Amino acid sequence: PVTPVMAIKFEGKTFKLRVQPGPDGLAQFRAQVRELLGFDITEEFDVSFECQVPTTGEKLKLTGLNSYGAATHCAAITAGGGGGGRPPPP
Repeated sequence: PVTPVMAIKFEGKTFKLRVQPGPDGLAQFRAQVRELLGFDITEEFDVSFECQVPTTGEKLKLTGLNSYGAATHCAAITAGGGGGGRPPPP
């Protein structure tokens, strides 16, 4: 299977991270961000995820670390080539 990737934008720079779903994936995501940026993201930190709806191409903004699960799901679908702006075949 293809590993989902998220891009992080911070102070004009973009970093791409491989991500995994679930609590372990969130812990790994936070560790990667801490290593890259030099600080930990907490629940109070302003985090938002932008993803593209696979079937429509519409951009969706998910806010807060509690949206990590939905964001990784979107990233997994995109990484797998799902959607592509068209509804799935019957």
